[in-house]
Amino acid sequence: MKPFSKDSFLIPTPGKVILAIVLFYIFGWIIYPIIVTSLITDWYPVGYPFTIHARGYCAPTYVCVEFRLIALIIDIVFWYVLSAFVIQRRVKFWAFCLYFIGFVLAILILEILWITFV
Repeated sequence: MKPFSKDSFLIPTPGKVILAIVLFYIFGWIIYPIIVTSLITDWYPVGYPFTIHARGYCAPTYVCVEFRLIALIIDIVFWYVLSAFVIQRRVKFWAFCLYFIGFVLAILILEILWITFV
């Protein structure tokens, strides 16, 4: 298989793009903010694995992290590569759900450990 052939890992397909958008939205705008706000009540981030924008009790504007374009690009690339791996390797739906649940639990554990030891 050639690196940039039609069957390449990096060539966009509708399935890869749609899955990347769904994962990017679910983790960046729903799951990660819910976990963080449940543990840290004064910080409201958007974006995972890098924070794209965050609000909180940061004087004087109450915006702790301004919009960061590089974080947005890295997040999009991260979720696209993950979705390309899932689609290309034809991961079964039940295995994908288990990975998804495991990933959410890993985020929660890392946040708890971060709060506990920092």
